[in-house]
This record gives sequence, structure tokens and C-alpha cells, in this order.
Amino acid sequence: MDMIYGRKRVVVLFLTIMLIISGCGPVFGKKFIRKKKAKDEAPPQPIFQTRDYDEVRSNEWWYRLHYSYWWTWHKELVEHLGENPKRDALSSKGLLEELGKMKERLKDDKAASLGAHIDALKAVTDYIAGDGLEGSGLERARRKLEKEMRAIRKEFDYPSAERWIKEDI
Repeated sequence: MDMIYGRKRVVVLFLTIMLIISGCGPVFGKKFIRKKKAKDEAPPQPIFQTRDYDEVRSNEWWYRLHYSYWWTWHKELVEHLGENPKRDALSSKGLLEELGKMKERLKDDKAASLGAHIDALKAVTDYIAGDGLEGSGLERARRKLEKEMRAIRKEFDYPSAERWIKEDI
């Protein structure tokens, strides 16, 4: 028993010496304190890449662009009419905006003719925005949209309206 007691003494003595030599730092650890950021760091500067706009688009180019956008919005409205009211409203707004931009590119007499079609479509889109899309109201609106689409395509497609487009300044 004396021998076991002696071994315990040696082990305890050895651990005590090791603790004294290594210190208590790692055992108890320091409290974490966040270091403050250095004040000399400048905020990052945005990088701007400029480009020259040498190419000025013609009225014909803009007319073709707005015509194709109008055609896409109008076709989408006719094909998906009544499926989703938000989609109908977005398509209605889009086609009226594009027709308005087409009108700006046309000479006055032809612009007035397009204005009549815009007014007719405005009435249909107001009807669509209301609660009139049930049963026969839906079909009536679709027929009116298709009729206006055919009339505008016949009268205002690019080859037909080319001579009515305003001259470039």
C-alpha cells in the first residue's frame, strides 16, 4: 500500500510541476476582445466602364423595335386572355405603351389613325381590367383584340408604314 501511495505522490507532484511550468493561460483562456478596424483603410471605389455611343439609331429602327414589342404583347394577351388577371394587365399596359411609342415615330396624319386604334384598345383593356371577363365577355374581348390586331398589322407593319415614319433629325 505504501508503494501505491508513493506512486500517487509522484504522479501528483509531476502534474503540479507541469502545471507550474506551462502556466494557467491555456486552461482558463483569455476573454475574446474584437480588434478595432484600422482607420486608414479607404472604402472601395466603384469601377465605371464607359462606352462611346457613336451609333445613333434611326426612327425606322426604333419603329421596327416598338412594332415587334407591340406584336409580342398583343399576341400574348390574345393567347392567354382570362388565365391570369395580373398577366392580362401587364400585357395590356405593354401593348398600349409600345403603340404610343410607335405613334411618336409616325407623321401626324398617320399618328392620328393609330390613335384611333389605341383608343379602341384602351376601351378593351379597361373592360378586361374590370370584372367583365366571364363567358361571353371573355370571347367578346378576345374578338375585339384580334380585330384590332389584324387592322394594326395590315396598316402599320413596317413595309406599309415606312413612308409615314418621321425623318431623322
